[in-house]
Amino acid sequence: MAIVITKISIFIGLLGFVCLAYSTSSQIHSGRSIFTLAIKNRPYMSSYANRLKDPYLSLAAEIKSSFNQLMSSLKNANISVTSVGSAISLHYCPSSETGLNSSSNTSGLTYNCSDIVQINSLLSYKYYLNRGFQLHEISKVWDQAMMNGSVGPLELATQYCRLRLTLTINHVNTTVRPTSNSNETNHITIYSNVVRIISEVCSGISLSAIVLSFIVLRFRSKLQVRVGKFLIYNLYIAIAASNILNFVSQRSNNNVTLCKIVAILMYFSLLSRILWMVIITIHVYFQFIKLYTRFENLTAIKLRIISASIGYGIPAIVIGISLIVSSGRMFGRNYSNFCWLLPLEASALFIYPMFALVGIILLISIIFFLKSRKIRQNSDISFDLGQMTAFMILMVILALAWLTLSFTFIYSPFGLKAFFDILYVVSTSLQGLTLPGFYLYLTRGKYATQETVAMSDVQ
Repeated sequence: MAIVITKISIFIGLLGFVCLAYSTSSQIHSGRSIFTLAIKNRPYMSSYANRLKDPYLSLAAEIKSSFNQLMSSLKNANISVTSVGSAISLHYCPSSETGLNSSSNTSGLTYNCSDIVQINSLLSYKYYLNRGFQLHEISKVWDQAMMNGSVGPLELATQYCRLRLTLTINHVNTTVRPTSNSNETNHITIYSNVVRIISEVCSGISLSAIVLSFIVLRFRSKLQVRVGKFLIYNLYIAIAASNILNFVSQRSNNNVTLCKIVAILMYFSLLSRILWMVIITIHVYFQFIKLYTRFENLTAIKLRIISASIGYGIPAIVIGISLIVSSGRMFGRNYSNFCWLLPLEASALFIYPMFALVGIILLISIIFFLKSRKIRQNSDISFDLGQMTAFMILMVILALAWLTLSFTFIYSPFGLKAFFDILYVVSTSLQGLTLPGFYLYLTRGKYATQETVAMSDVQ
């Protein structure tokens, strides 16, 4: 069994890291923004109401051409105006730019107030994460255009111009009618809803399995476990917390403050559960070394303190530093309408560290399985080794589930991407089911009469 697990780990690990390497060169993030223009040198005409004829079509083409030219200065990103909304009338007086009011003007000068065009447009962007492009560069170009007071031939009343940089399709202004295929948008929305439902159902199953397992472990007096139980409990508490937050995260995106809090808690629980997996893997490996060396373990109290400091302290420190550096801007609603880290921050603070930690788990597990083959013939330690192998197999299963994230970076064909997306969601959301499976494995057959020792030997 251990040999099979080792081979599977090596194969999936190599395949996953190949996909990760591929993703660093091809991972694309995309988004949409709405910007509002008030154009001083385009007086409003009632004919702008007809979006199928000139002069609206000429105005829309002018806006697209001017902004595409403006954004062409940004390298390593594909930015373009994909849709122009309905033109509306805006009463504009030049005095509003200087803070004067025409009715209270004491200089004797008169200002020509008129109705000008105000219009919303949709700006779409795609960029590679590893090419050095930062989303705020769009804001810099926009701010420079506002300082100049114009974009190409379009003269702007800048006090009426706005840019909403991060936007999901669900929040597009109703006056903007994208020209993209509505069927494609509907399919994406349906797919997103299906993935969300699968995620919630699996999280509910996982949470139920953890709660029931804790109840059984609490009232089974024969299973007296010390530090081993402490480590397992903390791992599955973190998993249960993320299962609960998965429900909240997808329903808190309309409240900015609540969404930030949920995103922070979600990040804390996910990073914590990865760290507890590493802690258990390293702890079991040191117990394994103790079987054939004079290695001295830490006392139970010291081990608990160190483990808790790593499992909960590191996520808390990372979150604290992130909040100080970014003033909380790293957390919030992402492009998927999910309360989580924003895309660039998610890669730096979770995805890459997670892959590194999973790599450590798999590397230690492979070393453990290879070395354990050499001493398995010793009957005096076969039982201890069997319990350690159970722990290590559990950690490998959990680690491989996280490694499926690397496959989600494959963007085409869509059917393959959908398969890997659902595989990742199911395998990570159902991790709570491994706890009752682990317990049943420890209490099966020849171990059934030795439950008192089952997990306590791995302390």
